[in-house]
Amino acid sequence: MPLARESIYGALFTRLQTIPGLKLTSRRLRSINDTPANQFPALFMAQTYQRPLYEAGRQTQWELGADVYIYAFDRAGQNPGAIMNPLMDALANALAFDNIMNNACTLGGLALKCEIGEVETDEGTMGEQAIVRAPITILVRG
Repeated sequence: MPLARESIYGALFTRLQTIPGLKLTSRRLRSINDTPANQFPALFMAQTYQRPLYEAGRQTQWELGADVYIYAFDRAGQNPGAIMNPLMDALANALAFDNIMNNACTLGGLALKCEIGEVETDEGTMGEQAIVRAPITILVRG
């Protein structure tokens, strides 16, 4: 199958939109300060890098990157983790294995694998606002 970056990133975003409770989703990244609190929880996806991988002097695969940002607003004095942890669970579930033979999320066969990397969160250090950044790595045939 030929490389189709837009189909791959589109498939990833479609899965992310299945996360329950989101009020806003976009592939156009906004800062938390430019997102009204009444639109939280909000999810944004931004493409980050595209790296060719070589084997024996020829390009064989691509590694595509994306960052997923989730913004939440604590209106009831809750622990920010209590708001963000269910959203992170839903993110992990959205990228659950769809190829059991290879133990991988393949975005419906478009990728060899799609994985969440090391997640960063502010854990509410911004007061009532909380942010998660989850890097996503997608490995595809070249």
